[in-house]
Amino acid sequence: MKKKLLSIAALAALLFVPQFVCAQDAEDIVVSPVEGDIAEAVATATEGKTVNSITVNLTKDVTYTINNTITAPNNLTINGNGATVDASGLNAPFITINGTTVFAKKADGTDSDHMLVALDSICGLTITGLKDTFIKDAQKTLLETLVIEDCFIEMPASNKNVIDFNGKGYVGAVKVVNSTIWAKGMNTGFFAQYGSRPKNVNGDWLQEFDFENSTIVNIANGKNVCDLKQNGTAQNVYTLKNSIFVDCGKNGQTVVGFNKGQTSATPVWDVTGNYFAWGGVANCTNDAEIEKTGKKDGIDIVQNCIYDESFPPFADGSAEIGSFDLLPQSAYNLAGIGDPRWVQAVDIFVEPDPNADIATELDVVTEGITKIGDITITLEKDAEYTISKTLTIPNNLVVLGNFGKIVVPATMKEPLITLEGTELVAKKADGTETDYKEIGAVIINQLNVSGLQNALIKDNQKTFVDVLAINESNIEMPASNKNVIDFSSKGYIGQVSVISSTIWAKDKNTGFFAQYGGRPKDFAESTDYMQKFDFRYSTIVNIANGKNFCDLKQNGTKQNSYTLSENIFVNCGKEGQTVVGFNKGQTSPTPEWEVIGNYFAWGDACKNEAEIAKAGKKNDADIVQACVEGLLTFNDAANGDFNGTFELADDAEQPEVLGAPEWEITYTGATVGISTVKADTDANTIYNLNGQQMNGMLKSGLYIVNGKKVVIK
Repeated sequence: MKKKLLSIAALAALLFVPQFVCAQDAEDIVVSPVEGDIAEAVATATEGKTVNSITVNLTKDVTYTINNTITAPNNLTINGNGATVDASGLNAPFITINGTTVFAKKADGTDSDHMLVALDSICGLTITGLKDTFIKDAQKTLLETLVIEDCFIEMPASNKNVIDFNGKGYVGAVKVVNSTIWAKGMNTGFFAQYGSRPKNVNGDWLQEFDFENSTIVNIANGKNVCDLKQNGTAQNVYTLKNSIFVDCGKNGQTVVGFNKGQTSATPVWDVTGNYFAWGGVANCTNDAEIEKTGKKDGIDIVQNCIYDESFPPFADGSAEIGSFDLLPQSAYNLAGIGDPRWVQAVDIFVEPDPNADIATELDVVTEGITKIGDITITLEKDAEYTISKTLTIPNNLVVLGNFGKIVVPATMKEPLITLEGTELVAKKADGTETDYKEIGAVIINQLNVSGLQNALIKDNQKTFVDVLAINESNIEMPASNKNVIDFSSKGYIGQVSVISSTIWAKDKNTGFFAQYGGRPKDFAESTDYMQKFDFRYSTIVNIANGKNFCDLKQNGTKQNSYTLSENIFVNCGKEGQTVVGFNKGQTSPTPEWEVIGNYFAWGDACKNEAEIAKAGKKNDADIVQACVEGLLTFNDAANGDFNGTFELADDAEQPEVLGAPEWEITYTGATVGISTVKADTDANTIYNLNGQQMNGMLKSGLYIVNGKKVVIK
């Protein structure tokens, strides 16, 4: 059979037929510049290629430049990751949609005259110094969805639109979430200007604007917010929630300005929890917005406005510098509206009446507050309280107990304190973020707790706590396997101090005193970052019975520091191994050790000699020094009475202080000089936030003085 040959004319025709590239031949481009001009990086990566989608990944805290428009022929994703782009050298739009080859389809499956792009998404990006529009269409595009999330976009004080599809394209859904869009002066462009809604694509196609938790300032000033060819129909959807609009649109007409200024109940409206203001004077235009927008089905379209007498909702002059921190005690801050980056944490003060439920009182005070700052709980002196659930703490905590008592009922099975919801992220030495949340201090001062059935403090989020201090407190732990400090497999505490306190269980507590996840070694490049335990003048009974006192992922190194001074340890840890039990049972001279003037016992026997032998030596000197020799008998340890009698060994000297000062100890023996030692709790006792007792307040800062928080400025 002969092959049929093509004629020269037919071959020529075949060679010059336009060749259409299948979608599978287009490339997905990923660009991850570490510095420099991001548009240049995109242009280099896409040169000579048929592009399907472009993803730009930036590096946190790096400031990039841009001197040319980013041209997106298809889907575009910019993951800012907290980076900044300086657009002051750009005299054109930031993003232009051009070069798209796919047509949007009509309902009957044929091509429309709109080109189709599914998604443009810009997240976690700060843009400063824009001189032109943010995103512009150069080819009559139907962009299905535009997402602006966690962004800070500075527009010019000119007539440039934020979204400029004027006379050409159209965006199906615009979503602005957790973002700030603003101008230093008055921006007199539209927020969005579109061509006609492509009815021939799909008659049910919606035109949506969704603004949630965002701050919009000086945008479309004095004109309609949006200029749309298709508005006021059932295909229009406007969702404005929990956002702040200042000097946006016409005075009192921001909401209807999204609908090209048309008052119409026909679109789908969901407008609730916003703040509207205009004109730079001390009045709020919420009422004007409600009246102008009108009603739908007999109900105001604009609902639940947030009103506050102060104007603007941020500090005076902030619009000049782009800082929109909210006034902490203002209604809009308490409600947490606007871009979350500007919501300020609100410090909480709880002063419950005697016999009150501490957890319920905390709930009442924090109700409706979006971002909680430091929490201070102050009890009345010697009063009694109850608690129904764990105290969930997202930030610093100070409990000023004033020797009041929390009686935990049998129905409460949770930890007393749970760390959860913290937003601050701990930093590495190079300034980048770790995967730890950070809390500066948890201070428990002059607090008595009985009936606990779980941990004293538990971490639910992998927290780094700088300091946990327990001062002049009496904590009864359960006779179970519950840890006192439970950061198991998650968080970590830099320094734990237990000063002049009693921690005990009626019977054997077989949890650890402290159980941690890994020490965050990447917090500091140097080796001076410490994991400290500081126990002084305290009485510890039946804690971590029969196991290592602490269970730490990082132990036995020079980053560990153990200070045990003038304490009583009875039935704590493994028999004769309380000291090394702080170091997870590891005998090592490497950590910093200061162990002096303590008493160790197990059952009815003094175990000082075993502690000395087990802990070993450092620089040829015993790590365990100057133990108090003899035998201590408590009056009624099973019921928390740690008054007692100490029969001193031959030639042993009576200590000036031993154990928690709240207990009276009668000493007997040949060298007894005085019969009892008891701390004067009425004297000035001053602690810093490291839990260290001070002789005075040496400098500015926060101190605990006689159980009260004192700030020295």
